[in-house]
Amino acid sequence: MADRPAGEIHQTYKKRKSLPNDQEVTFTELEPTFEELDEVVKNFGTLPGWGGGDQARWSSISGFPEQVDFYARTATHPAIRTVCEVGFNAGYSTAVWLAANPLAKVISFDLIMLGHYGPSCAESLLKRFPGRLEMHWGDSAVLLPQFVANHTVAGVYQGPKCDLVHIDGNHGFDGVRSDFHNMYPMMSCDSNILMDDVFDDEESGPTKLWSELKAQGVVEEVDSFFTSSLKHLRTAGPNRGHNKGFVIGRLKCAETKPALAA
Repeated sequence: MADRPAGEIHQTYKKRKSLPNDQEVTFTELEPTFEELDEVVKNFGTLPGWGGGDQARWSSISGFPEQVDFYARTATHPAIRTVCEVGFNAGYSTAVWLAANPLAKVISFDLIMLGHYGPSCAESLLKRFPGRLEMHWGDSAVLLPQFVANHTVAGVYQGPKCDLVHIDGNHGFDGVRSDFHNMYPMMSCDSNILMDDVFDDEESGPTKLWSELKAQGVVEEVDSFFTSSLKHLRTAGPNRGHNKGFVIGRLKCAETKPALAA
């Protein structure tokens, strides 16, 4: 089995040591990329429960500097080359992966919601980062099994392996569980798993799934980040006003990947 350096990524993040080398990191392309995405969203007008322009920042990770820093430092790790994510939305998290790591490629699956701005945001990112973003539009419950099947030969998945898995799509328990299970063939024992919208004060779908996966011995948690400064500011929905958080972990492998419960 390959070395597992990513287990060291976020052990002491609360002390601003997201990586073993805790130097100040800046990404010159990140803010201009965010601004371009702001303009794309703004052109679609005010969206129900979300807003446009500057409001888009506060309904995505781009409005939370702590989360942007955490994500960007994750992306800079030398083990990260392929990022697989469910939940592109306006592409702010995707922008972080691409701007922070010039060697990373992102494979993203998204339903296209809230005003149909997603393809325009993806087009904006592809202009800035040509050839590094692969988009799949539609229901992840359909797309992910199709993607795996298209890359399976003689019963063995032979497609891209995900160095970083980012799950931020369907937030219902059944939906997020389906996304994790359907992405599982794309994961290896060296994959890092980053799950957004895990809360410490609310039993959201991602929160419940992460607890289940840990209890079943499927994942081991490397770090978690919960803070009232990351209040979930959506204007509607069951998680309004709760502490915002996210977790990063790895598969709890022995010689092979652990089996998933049916």
